Amino acid sequence: PGKEKMKRRIRTAVWWPGVDTAVEKFCRSCTNCQIVGQQSKPEPLRIRQLPTAPWVHLSMDFLGPLPNGKYVFVLVDLYSRFVVAELMTNTTSAEVIRRLKKIFTQ
Repeated sequence: PGKEKMKRRIRTAVWWPGVDTAVEKFCRSCTNCQIVGQQSKPEPLRIRQLPTAPWVHLSMDFLGPLPNGKYVFVLVDLYSRFVVAELMTNTTSAEVIRRLKKIFTQ
């Protein structure tokens, strides 16, 4: 639940001198807390050069997994905002390359 939330929860039931320090120490030594609690810093915003023609700057991402276990591969042309969506069963680089070749040759 996070260090601060855990402190609040514990304080509703019990209290002792140094409860905050004890919770912080526990959170630092708890493997699961370290894995779940690691938050990456957000990527700094960058000013991007505006695309000057279609298919020069593209963005791609995956949506999923969907309930059927598949993924949606989404490709967006940043100049025209044209969107291509392809249903995929896996997200390997080989499959992405195959799909990109298919999209680019259409």
